[in-house]
Amino acid sequence: MVEDVLKALLRGSSLVLKKRQNYYFISSRNGVPGGLNGRITDIETTDPLGNASVIVKELGKGTMSDENGFYYFDSLPPGKYTLELSFAGYKKTMASGIEIKQDAPNQYDGTLQAENQLQHVTVTGSRRFGRVSNTTDAQLVNEIRTSRNIVSGISNEQIQKSTDRDAGEIARRITGVSVADNFAIIRGLNRRYNITFLNDLIAPATEQDSRAFSLDLINSSLIDKMVVYKSPVPELPGDFVGGAMKISTKNSMLVRQLDIQVSGSYRPNSSFSDFYTYKGGKTDWLGYDDGTRKLPSGFPDILKLSLAGIKERTQYGKMLSNVWQYVSAHHDLDKRLVVNYYDSWKLGKYSRISNLTSVTYTHTVTTNEIERQFGPSTVIAYEVNGKMQERKYGLRTSSIDIQSQNSTRVGILQNFSLTLKDSSRIDFRNFFNQLGNDITNVGILTDAEILDTDQKEVRLYYRQRRLYTGQLSGTHYLFGKRKDPLKWSLGYANTNQQEPDMRTLNYRRTWDKTIGPFQDNPASPWNLTLFEGGQYFPYNRRLFTNTIESGYTGSVDYEHKLPNNFVLKLGSYNEFKNRDFSSREFEVVKGAGYFDQRITSIGSGNINDLYHQDNYKVDGSGFELQEFSGTRYTASNQWNSGYIGLVAPLFKEKLNIYGGTRYDYYRFRMAATGREGTSIVFPIEVDNRDNYILPSINVAWNVSSGMVLRAAFARSINRPEFREIAPFYYFNNITQILELGNPKLKTATFTNYDLRWEWYPQSNKQNEMLSAGFFYKKGKNLIESFTLNDQNSQSGNILMFNNSKEADFYGVELEIRKNLDLFQSRFLRRFSVVLNGSYIKTDVFTPGDATDLSMGNSNRKDRRRPLQGQSPWLVNAILNYDNVRWGSRVSLSYNYSADRISSVGNNDIAGDGIDIPGGGDNENGFPDIMEKGRGVLDFSILQRINRWLQIKASVQDLLNNPVLFYEDRNRNYQYDAETREKDVNGRLKGDNIFLRFKPNSYYTISFNFSFY
Repeated sequence: MVEDVLKALLRGSSLVLKKRQNYYFISSRNGVPGGLNGRITDIETTDPLGNASVIVKELGKGTMSDENGFYYFDSLPPGKYTLELSFAGYKKTMASGIEIKQDAPNQYDGTLQAENQLQHVTVTGSRRFGRVSNTTDAQLVNEIRTSRNIVSGISNEQIQKSTDRDAGEIARRITGVSVADNFAIIRGLNRRYNITFLNDLIAPATEQDSRAFSLDLINSSLIDKMVVYKSPVPELPGDFVGGAMKISTKNSMLVRQLDIQVSGSYRPNSSFSDFYTYKGGKTDWLGYDDGTRKLPSGFPDILKLSLAGIKERTQYGKMLSNVWQYVSAHHDLDKRLVVNYYDSWKLGKYSRISNLTSVTYTHTVTTNEIERQFGPSTVIAYEVNGKMQERKYGLRTSSIDIQSQNSTRVGILQNFSLTLKDSSRIDFRNFFNQLGNDITNVGILTDAEILDTDQKEVRLYYRQRRLYTGQLSGTHYLFGKRKDPLKWSLGYANTNQQEPDMRTLNYRRTWDKTIGPFQDNPASPWNLTLFEGGQYFPYNRRLFTNTIESGYTGSVDYEHKLPNNFVLKLGSYNEFKNRDFSSREFEVVKGAGYFDQRITSIGSGNINDLYHQDNYKVDGSGFELQEFSGTRYTASNQWNSGYIGLVAPLFKEKLNIYGGTRYDYYRFRMAATGREGTSIVFPIEVDNRDNYILPSINVAWNVSSGMVLRAAFARSINRPEFREIAPFYYFNNITQILELGNPKLKTATFTNYDLRWEWYPQSNKQNEMLSAGFFYKKGKNLIESFTLNDQNSQSGNILMFNNSKEADFYGVELEIRKNLDLFQSRFLRRFSVVLNGSYIKTDVFTPGDATDLSMGNSNRKDRRRPLQGQSPWLVNAILNYDNVRWGSRVSLSYNYSADRISSVGNNDIAGDGIDIPGGGDNENGFPDIMEKGRGVLDFSILQRINRWLQIKASVQDLLNNPVLFYEDRNRNYQYDAETREKDVNGRLKGDNIFLRFKPNSYYTISFNFSFY
């Protein structure tokens, strides 16, 4: 009884109870001089492992850990020893170089990883369930080391320590990778030059204007690891230049376990605050619209509406929902829930099926005050009550927006794995994600052409995205004993993105000098603006868009071992993808009769009353509905490819060569039609075909047991995408810029060179590496977007796609993963660092006539510049503290990405009357839009409370630096703040701020429960 009570009191502490004869002694687990003690824990959960075996190999002396995972040896001779750590169901680990000093206590804490992966399991009968085991740093380092091409990545072990919530935040930790708008930029090449894999399936496009996959769709809790393949190999698609990013989700395994994670997050100015919203549907909380916002049943098509008279158009206007009023609501905390369930069952005598079911739910609200300005700044002085005031405004427009985003995400992952007697394996992986963003934007703006008038724009916007991917794959061994593997895969992917009923309202009022600009004053009423505006920018509009994309894939890969350990590789990848896009845009306009102006003054009233059905009048004195634009295109691509490769290990595998070639056949077809203003656009057809032979070779020289020197050469391509080719105008609601496709785009071609040195120090944790690499790429016909000035559009901005003539890319990448066990201090030895950085230089040549759209743009001069989206500097620094004994993990991480071009301006000048060396002066010019470099500092602490509970607290973006875009007026690719000095045109010198807001720090606490 006494012994049980004492053990209970000391459980989990650094003290141990010993009994000698009839006496009890309490001593420290820290040990005695000449002794060795430590703790053995699970590497995934930090749970202590009781009854683990610890053997000193040189002495043949062993012991077992107690129920709390502690072990100790009373006395060992001085010297260095190797420990063998083992536990039932876990991988055996050898720890070498453990030094025993006679005059001090000695300590070594070890971790073991559960051995429950099914890839190499032969089912012979019943097996004991293990614990969940995800990719560790050591396994990732080993994958990089044994890879046949140049690879970087991040493991689940590091993801767990970080504050990252989705794949986009994780990706920026990888060497040479930055992220913009949730899309990966790899080695300075933006989203269009990279491919994303979701497991072994090319991820479907989630955007209307590109094939890119939005990384924010994948919750970090679902990710096992992320790796980036930077040098092409025969089995990878040849349609990438920067890199192929592979997101591996967690998979089923020989485990029966339930994990539940509940978290709450706080963001200043968003949490426990009011935000703007409007009346939506009953299923908004599930991330999709229930039909409240869609066009009503029986609504006419484009042709029928265009032929309708005023009576019919008035009636059609009444059919649409009458929700225009934004309101305030209150938000407390952001909420997240993750549930993972693992299970495994025998299927017959020699087979086993394993399951992973994962469900995630996220609800967040974010409110930001966003400053926008188009054109350089001008300051005017005015007098109010005898005092002089100043007002700053842009050459085109200036605004302050309050933007609230109410977001909901539901994710479901369902994986099955069937393992057979001969180690063959069949996987069925399913992933579903539903994301709904409800955005309310209220902005007050100033137009330089009408300074005596304030404008107010209200936008009610809902965007829902649905993603499903399913993959059935298998691995079989044709000649037994794991020889000649044959891998096959069948995949289906579907995305559906809808923007139902995006409503925009514009109001005006006389500027009240007593309250200053960008202020809302109930005493100064707003009047609804009712006229058609610019050709593509009607006021008081309603926009409906829908994008559906489906893709079918099939692949097969075969390896055959030849004499002398040579390996022949053969395979094929085939894809058929179809996309259907449609949009309809309506404007509420004045009737054709004598319009009653009184109904446009709303004062502080409800705008829903203004758009009441009674105000749609057949006599023309009220509102009527007019379709302003409608666009539709259907596109498909057929992609067939095959490859052959040879792995040649030479000189006793000191030199490994992997070379081969890939053949790509591609056919792209599109049919488009639409309505722009009062004109019906005739159908436009595109049918492009191409084929390429893409050779590649990767060489790895094993200089020593821990050192590898790699070199690679390859050719790759980059094809135009659906939206880039579609030859019609499209208004982007997010950027508020008109976009125009170009059916004459050419396929870009690249030649790639890589050289990398890698060193893997000998360490017990096997998670250390040091690498330094250099790459060079030569590209022709690069596809980029250009922002130009269009004299025919109201905003003055138009974005189009075109080919730049050629470009050169240079880059240096460094990466260090090191434990600080070189220090004698026990405290410092618990730290590890991950450092990586990249220096990238690009030189893009654009001929003088490359962006001439006959819109008054002067593009006579050639230009050399950095590639759009490329940051010259990328830096990541992570400091980890891991106390195995107490189950504590702390991580401090810093990420920095330098200034980069967000959108390319026209060639000659920065525009708006400002001279540039070698350029000219042109009022219609438009400068590059630059994104200012930004540093992000994150902190997290993970603490094990007991075997079934861990608590994690984290802070994202401690520095809270502003997100800032600027117009680079002197084209030096860095931010020069505006000064009080004026140029010859009376405008402030320096770069004006195009967009700026502060995202605020983000505080999260989560409770992680595990039941097994």
